[in-house]
Amino acid sequence: MNKLLQDYSIGKNIQKLRASHHMTQADLVAALEEYGRDMSINTLSQIENGKRNIFIGDLVRLKLIFNVPYDEFFIGLDSQIDI
Repeated sequence: MNKLLQDYSIGKNIQKLRASHHMTQADLVAALEEYGRDMSINTLSQIENGKRNIFIGDLVRLKLIFNVPYDEFFIGLDSQIDI
């Protein structure tokens, strides 16, 4: 399984999506389990805080759980890039 190496964190967007769906970290971990992914709350917390890279498969699962386009995970990142 390949990871997305984060040079800019998408964790805050994941956290915002989780909150907007009224889910706790435990709720999201349980939902990921339903999609075949065992993840600890600690791992999810590290992803949300930008301290851990995310597996591509986990991003696909999150897209399905939140029922959002991939763009939602990358909102605001373009403003962080110096061009």
